[in-house]
Amino acid sequence: MLENAHQFGLPTSPLEVIPRNVNFDTFIQSMRELAAGLAIKWEIALDTRGVALKGQAWNLRRISNDGKPISATLRTLSRSPQAFEALSIQNGLSKELTAGPVSRDWQDLVKAVVLEYLVVRKKSIPFVTAASGALRFLATTANKEPWLITSEDVQFACKLSDDRQPSKGVSIVLQGILTTVVDRFHLFDA
Repeated sequence: MLENAHQFGLPTSPLEVIPRNVNFDTFIQSMRELAAGLAIKWEIALDTRGVALKGQAWNLRRISNDGKPISATLRTLSRSPQAFEALSIQNGLSKELTAGPVSRDWQDLVKAVVLEYLVVRKKSIPFVTAASGALRFLATTANKEPWLITSEDVQFACKLSDDRQPSKGVSIVLQGILTTVVDRFHLFDA
């Protein structure tokens, strides 16, 4: 078992107060303002699984103005089932881990990265969808708030993903997000 394996369902100590990353909060606030300017409702109401309720998902086609008739939405803000599967195998667990939404701060980061890539950088919807999934994978494997992520957490997530996916798709996308957004804006403490 890797020494970086995380246990789920264990709350962090309420006595342990770790300060928030100011750059993280500034980035989220700027993306909230961008969303407001585009008439996008920031909050997405979710069911217990972390999936947007009817009428709550972001319409990525409308946001990007690409005009294609095929639906594309940001509706899933859940912990990654693929990460759960990889963690179960890694930790030798026989039961399936409980799904649910990622934390509110991870939800904000996913939405902010979607807007950064889709609106600011004009990336494709498939790219944005992959970025959303990669962030949810990292959120699930790290089991801590975004600004507390360390290089070891990223390496652990990449290893788990690469063991499942030899093409290294999630790893490549995660490394791209870290380089182009997280490191650029200093969103994580590490």
